[in-house]
Amino acid sequence: MRHVIDPQLKLGEVEISDLEFDLTARDEIPHLLRGLQRLYCDDLARFQIFRILTENFGGDTAHDKGRPGMDLWSIFVLAVLRTSCNIDYDKLKDLADNHITLRGFLGIPVSDVSVQFARSTLGENLSKLTPAILDQINVEVVKAGHCFLDEEGESTTLECRVDSFVVETDVEYPTDTGLFADSLRKMVEILGRAQMPGWRQWQYHLQQVHTAKRRAQKARSSRSRDPAQREKGEQRVRDAYQDFIHTAGLILLKVDETQLCPTIAPQIAYYRGHAMALGLQIERRVFQGEKIPHEEKVFSIFEPYTRWIQKGKAGVPFELGLPVSIIEDQHRFILHHRIMLDTETDIQAAVPLVRDTTLLYAQTLESCSFDRGYYSPANATDLPDYAKAVVLPKKGKLSAASRAMENEPDFKAARRRHSQVESAIAALENHGLDRVLDHGLDGFRRYVSLAIVGRNALRLGQLLMAKDREQAKKQAA
Repeated sequence: MRHVIDPQLKLGEVEISDLEFDLTARDEIPHLLRGLQRLYCDDLARFQIFRILTENFGGDTAHDKGRPGMDLWSIFVLAVLRTSCNIDYDKLKDLADNHITLRGFLGIPVSDVSVQFARSTLGENLSKLTPAILDQINVEVVKAGHCFLDEEGESTTLECRVDSFVVETDVEYPTDTGLFADSLRKMVEILGRAQMPGWRQWQYHLQQVHTAKRRAQKARSSRSRDPAQREKGEQRVRDAYQDFIHTAGLILLKVDETQLCPTIAPQIAYYRGHAMALGLQIERRVFQGEKIPHEEKVFSIFEPYTRWIQKGKAGVPFELGLPVSIIEDQHRFILHHRIMLDTETDIQAAVPLVRDTTLLYAQTLESCSFDRGYYSPANATDLPDYAKAVVLPKKGKLSAASRAMENEPDFKAARRRHSQVESAIAALENHGLDRVLDHGLDGFRRYVSLAIVGRNALRLGQLLMAKDREQAKKQAA
């Protein structure tokens, strides 16, 4: 049984609309909660968010049966707080148990210290939020922000800018030696912890893998100019890797001889496949002197969707993760985003991102600016269908007509404003998207969507707090 929020106030509980915040606070929590308070007090926004949570949370699960679970409002608030503050579940648990204002938002009376949250409860409930739910909620958050700006007399026509950045996955630096050892280690751990016959000494096998891996990693070929010394060093490397492959072969043979139960067989098959492929790559690289092509390399066996990305940034030779394109309006609300999987590039993401944004908000964009990385002749032709004014600088040497177009005052002014999107990217990286802590592609998608929703709620809170400070100054004068 799960409610959106308990409609009956408890003894000592303060209504969310009556909660007050320190107007001098610079931390993100008061600003975020102020934004969430506005969403709760706005009848239309609250109705839409509660409807989305009720209709989509838990799939076909009945919310009126079974034992009581976490309120959907509490799940939403804590999930957004986690990414906005860029914290893990342990820190989130501590805040939920001890932060007075936050507990008021969760409908817990100040005097009631008996309500505590288990870390596993938070993890299991928050992970049920899907990217589809969060993307719908994000639209309602942005609309609530635009409604507030409309009340303040600000223009809410969509003047947008698009850019991309890399969201890193939580992986180590990839080497074929380390990944090969990881695949062996996971097979041994799974079989040992499942107490499969013949794996009583699984910890001993783990030590064997670790020792062989370290010996291979420490083996170095000689830099001496003496050919005999160089050959001796190369032989030392080959011997270390031969030892490693021999140890791996014994473990793989033992795995093949084990009668697997259905519950662990898929996992073993997955890691065994990686072990075989990585072992073959090591043989080709060390013993045959081949250079492994980039498209054959694996950058993580735990997050296999991870890409090796080189964007040419100063001091950043490469990044491990996935590129994400965002579209931001002139008021710094992030309207939508697109995760670029496989080999998708900025050029391929431009039209789908802008098209989906116009569908979500049911209006054509007043303007939309891009950098040169998004340019292609097809994009230059298709994007004007979704934006009245498209600022898309052309790559390479410009023709006279293109140079004249890019020298127009409106085009140059939009180019200058476009750099403001870097502020949105920096804000996202500071509030959750520097590195995704959740596992799996579904976890990655959910984490990115949560960070977008959290950033927009925080931005709404910043606007509201600024207005509250102005009102407080007028009253004090």
